[in-house]
Amino acid sequence: MRKQKNLRYFLRYARKGDVKIIDSINLSASIQKNFVQSVKELEDSSSVIIVVTRNWSRTEKIKNPRELINQAYQKDQNNNRSLVPKFIIKVFDFIIRTKPPIDYVIGFISLRQVIEEVHVMMLAIKPDERRNGLGELLLIGALQEAIKRKARTVTLEVQSSNLSAQALYKKYGFIEVGVRKNYYSKNENALILTTPNINLDNFKDILFKSFEAYKFRFKRKTVELVYPPLTPLNK
Repeated sequence: MRKQKNLRYFLRYARKGDVKIIDSINLSASIQKNFVQSVKELEDSSSVIIVVTRNWSRTEKIKNPRELINQAYQKDQNNNRSLVPKFIIKVFDFIIRTKPPIDYVIGFISLRQVIEEVHVMMLAIKPDERRNGLGELLLIGALQEAIKRKARTVTLEVQSSNLSAQALYKKYGFIEVGVRKNYYSKNENALILTTPNINLDNFKDILFKSFEAYKFRFKRKTVELVYPPLTPLNK
């Protein structure tokens, strides 16, 4: 997929209207863990889902609303519906002036807090939007959220075979503290990673500098954070 330079990426809290899209992204993930229903996650004060979104590109905007809705929900636009249902849908869309989502949800990270620990339940990106630095952007948002919630540590599991993800987490201060046998499958263990105390000034400084390096690395793209605003955290 050819990357377009006019795209802008945002972080924000998930809304109830995002639930179906979040679930569709979760289903597309190559490794699916037991993921609590999105609605319950949004209604639970100990949990939060942060989504990464982007604006619709110029080429996408010329499509009709139904095409954009299908794209957002990862529906097969060449499905086997009969002509009658398709016609009814077109009439329905015309009558109610169907509109696609304002922004395009392309990934999410789900967090749950237990006392002073924030646990990453799930991180997933749409398959055709991967390798674009968005997983790192979500991780930055998750760490900011944990600091905001006055947690002490952030923990997560990662596939033992996923070396690139492990390198990313270790870049942000995570260290390996254990193994969950056959967590993903009979042949796939999970490494348990955790951060040091995220309230320490040196960790906050690492987070801020890593984000600045992230923005520099992706300077060809416009990366704009609506939430959370990153400022020097040790000041």
